[in-house]
Amino acid sequence: MRWWTLVCSLASGVFVSGCLAPPTSAERLGNAAYELNMATRFGRMDVAGANVATEAQAEFSRRHRPWGRDIRVVDLELLGMQLASENEAEVELSVSWHRLDETVMRATTVVQRWENLKGGWKLVAEAPSAGAPNLFPPPAKPRKDGAAKADPHGPEKTTTHMEPGPEAAALREELTLPGE
Repeated sequence: MRWWTLVCSLASGVFVSGCLAPPTSAERLGNAAYELNMATRFGRMDVAGANVATEAQAEFSRRHRPWGRDIRVVDLELLGMQLASENEAEVELSVSWHRLDETVMRATTVVQRWENLKGGWKLVAEAPSAGAPNLFPPPAKPRKDGAAKADPHGPEKTTTHMEPGPEAAALREELTLPGE
């Protein structure tokens, strides 16, 4: 009987220890990307900001300011993620959205660059790579006094398809895995 008790306790110890394993780097990246993008979808920029690198927070806030005010994000789907190294990764997501003053549904694919910093995985850059343009406002143009000012003419004419922009191409080049 003691033998059976010892076997059962060892077997339960093996099963329980498997449940207590810490999450892998890929699991932590997936959790951070999900948390940031779901918070952004529902306008919780305070929650989303916790997953953005300090140096990228101002640009992130500027780019997402129209969400919830001028643009309604209807659906957001994480398409995939790819670890380029221990500390760099790329996350691709699809955003279904429409302007609040229109009824035309649009879809844009966005590529996000993440880095594993001391506080965990943080978003450092993002750019549209395909689909409808104008999910994000145009880049701010520098003024003569050095301050940035948004384009006064607003976003370009909306189309239903666009080729990957130079921002997305640059992100992809930076994150190209060896052997690709």
